[in-house]
This record gives sequence, C-alpha cells and structure tokens, in this order.
Amino acid sequence: MTRRILVCDDHSHVRRVLQMKLQQAGFEVHTASNGREALELVRATEPQVLITDITMPEMDGRELCLQLHAEGRLAALRVLVVTSRSDRGARAWVDSMPGVSLLEKPLSPKQVRDWVVEQLGATPEVGR
Repeated sequence: MTRRILVCDDHSHVRRVLQMKLQQAGFEVHTASNGREALELVRATEPQVLITDITMPEMDGRELCLQLHAEGRLAALRVLVVTSRSDRGARAWVDSMPGVSLLEKPLSPKQVRDWVVEQLGATPEVGR
C-alpha cells in the first residue's frame, strides 16, 4: 500500500528537505507552497498525512485545516502543524483540533520522519 504524504510550506528548502527525507523512508511525497495548493492536492491525491506550516501566503495552515474539516476530510488525515516557538496562539488552536499535532521549529527532518512513521504504523526503509 502506498503511503502518501503532503508537505505544505512556503519555504522551498523546507519542502525539499522533508520530501527527500520522507521519500528515503519509502513514502510517496507531494508538496505545496500554500494552503490553496495543498487543498487541491488533498482532494486529488488523498494523502494519509498532511504536514503544514501555519504561516503561509494565500491560505495559511489554520484555514487549510478548517477547510478540510468543513469538507469532512480532516478526520481521515493525520496532521502535523509546524510553527515557531513564539506562536502561543497556534498551540491553543492545535489543542482544540482533534487529531492535529504540533511540532515547533526549528525542524529536524528525522523528527518529522519519525512522527510520520509512528502515525502510520509504518517501518522506514532500512538504513534511513
């Protein structure tokens, strides 16, 4: 079974690093640079995991999650929201959203990969 991950972040280097790390672990990874792109990709690819930044142009991570919830898609996803340590509002918001987890920046690609593996009950490819 293909395990699909969607990484949504407005910083291209974050997308590239996470995509590489997750692909090395055997996951199919799609990327989006904002919430609008991510929403379309969720509809088209039906990922099991969404990793999204909070602060992005066009549609931020909060709006993305709220839209997915309104469409009934959030319950089928495991969501990791990424934010800076100084964003106390994000922590309160994530705590109010069932099934949504929070990871504070700076990110460790290994930490993200390990979270995905734990959420999916998957085993990463050997040596990754």
